Amino acid sequence: MLAINSEEISVKRWPFILVVVVYQLVFLFALDLKSIDDSIKWVMAGSLIFISVLFYIVSKNKIIIDNTGITQQLLIGKQKELLWQNVKSSTISWDINYHGADLSWEFIDTYGKRLSINPSYFTRRSLKIIACAVLSKCPDAALDKRILKLAEGRFPWYIF
Repeated sequence: MLAINSEEISVKRWPFILVVVVYQLVFLFALDLKSIDDSIKWVMAGSLIFISVLFYIVSKNKIIIDNTGITQQLLIGKQKELLWQNVKSSTISWDINYHGADLSWEFIDTYGKRLSINPSYFTRRSLKIIACAVLSKCPDAALDKRILKLAEGRFPWYIF
């Protein structure tokens, strides 16, 4: 098996930054700050603090890939780890419901332990790193054909 470098993969941060920038621009251009009541200023400040705390929580979620396995680390919740030698299958699946479609990349080991990540939260470069690690470290595992395409840098299932 090939040795891989230890990688820490964090979620995309640009959606939160975009929300904060748009939020600030809307209030700066749409409202005259001198004529705004103090209660509205407190609501604006509170919602900005809420978005900042949410950004902090989400930015602490990460996936760690190294020679031994894949680890999902969450700020809220527990850490899940799967060893490469125990991974028996990895699939990417859609779950379509009346709210929209949810994308999920699931790893299952020989003991029935599962690790599930949402690929939409990560960049294409990060997904390619994960797919290449899975291909090199789990040659005997049952892999979804989309994971092979991910390792090649093709994203046919990626909506946006």
